[in-house]
Amino acid sequence: MPKRGNGEGSIRQRPDGTWEARFYVNGMRKSLYGKTKAEVVRKQRDALFSADKGKYIEPSKMTIANWLTQWEETYGRPGWRDTTASTHHQSITNHLIPALGDIPLQKLGAQDIQLFIIHRQEAGAKPATIIKQLSPSRAPCAKPYCSNCARKILSTA
Repeated sequence: MPKRGNGEGSIRQRPDGTWEARFYVNGMRKSLYGKTKAEVVRKQRDALFSADKGKYIEPSKMTIANWLTQWEETYGRPGWRDTTASTHHQSITNHLIPALGDIPLQKLGAQDIQLFIIHRQEAGAKPATIIKQLSPSRAPCAKPYCSNCARKILSTA
């Protein structure tokens, strides 16, 4: 196996079976963890790419607004059609970021999503509209309750 280049970091399997990537960003060593080597490689590549562009934000300090914006630019927009991109961008900028944007990503919980749904219902939004407004949050949050919770809550309302 060839030696990794300078600044690329390292990847190893830990004794407990999880994988760890170590690398330097802004002179500080960072570690990322995952269940598979592929997951850790992807996380490391994304972090190093963000650092090269000057957009790296330490995950523990990242807010929902930071993550949704970064996710939309990096993952969402390249794969969406123009109409989907426009709809999701409007949902993100007009609804999700104003309501949830200040919450740290790691602290987002089902109660936050539920409050968003309640406020949207009080504003007169229909259940289908609320689900559509939450649809951009399904993939980036990696938390299944975002839209599933919305469907369950709205079906009982």
